[in-house]
Amino acid sequence: MKRLSVLAMSLAMATLILAVGCAAPAAPTPTAAPPKPAATTAPAAPAATAPAKAAEPTKPAAAATAAPTKPAAAATAAPTKPAAAAKPSGWPQSGRNMTLLVPYAAGGATDIQARLLAVPLEKELGFPVQIVNKAGAATQLGATDLVTNTKPDGYTLYANELPSTAMTYLDPSRKAIYTRKDFQTVAGHVLDPAGMCVKADSPIKNLKDLVDAMKANPTQVKVGTVGAGTASHLGADAIGKQAGAKFDFVHFNGNAPAITALLGGHVTALTMSSAGAMPQVKSNDVRMITVFGAEESPFYPGIKSAQQQGFDAWVVSSRGWVVKAGTPVEIVNYLSAAIKKIIDTDTEMKKKMDESALMQKYWTPEEYEKYWADEETRFKPLLDEYLKTAAN
Repeated sequence: MKRLSVLAMSLAMATLILAVGCAAPAAPTPTAAPPKPAATTAPAAPAATAPAKAAEPTKPAAAATAAPTKPAAAATAAPTKPAAAAKPSGWPQSGRNMTLLVPYAAGGATDIQARLLAVPLEKELGFPVQIVNKAGAATQLGATDLVTNTKPDGYTLYANELPSTAMTYLDPSRKAIYTRKDFQTVAGHVLDPAGMCVKADSPIKNLKDLVDAMKANPTQVKVGTVGAGTASHLGADAIGKQAGAKFDFVHFNGNAPAITALLGGHVTALTMSSAGAMPQVKSNDVRMITVFGAEESPFYPGIKSAQQQGFDAWVVSSRGWVVKAGTPVEIVNYLSAAIKKIIDTDTEMKKKMDESALMQKYWTPEEYEKYWADEETRFKPLLDEYLKTAAN
């Protein structure tokens, strides 16, 4: 309990929002905060499917803070690449539905990604697809639900976000009942750089303004997150450390309640996925002040990246699809092939993904498994160091 208290109170702390009212609503109840490792550079990934002028943020050449090197490629036991997977015999069973399990509240970037995929996936699979939101504890409740309450039969696809999922079980104080081995990767789908935004009428125009405000009024300036340990939280925490300003973080269960808090004036700024802020940016309720990368985001032209503003904060949420470990290989390959086909050919979904600032990137089961393993290798020593410091 002592550690949890330290994490919840001091953790100003590994990758996708929606329309909410502009009135000043009551602040949503913050969630408990797990540890905060420093932001790190992201490992390389396959080529992205993005808008004509869109490109994945470039990894900074020189980092202000040291980060673990990318681990060497390791062999995995993931299913083979789904080039043209045959439909599994006897699957799906008559009367069954497919569930897309989302570990965030409705309205966030992960939720939007799932809802945009659901329509073409239902058409491709030939049976109903439904969305179920299981928000809480920065993805831990949703992941626990998949592992404990579903069967390895391919009827539940979990919207996995890294590094958030890995952080829940790498921190022993959170007592997660699962590890990476309890999941079977199916397909990578989206890359979403994190960023920071403020209310449209805020006097804060850039990161320097925010840091200056925090130093001048450390008890008044609060920074909201969409969950402790999420990629956007890590990026903001790194910026605070580099600037010598300890951000006072307030953690929420997903984009929608966090946006509500920002619009209601309960937090000064909000760190979240750049896609998550897009609806409110379009409605002129929210203004981006940076994206955590080396270059401008093609979705936010004119907004300088964190690197361009003098900070090392290259942080990207990666989102993909997994099933419960033990799901038959033929089902995994069939689902992966279906998702790949949709990403490659569904122009309507691509248009809507682009409009939502969601950059599509397909990964095979092997590639996604390898990426996940690399994320563990990068974050575990940082987390161990933080926990050792917090215990003293």
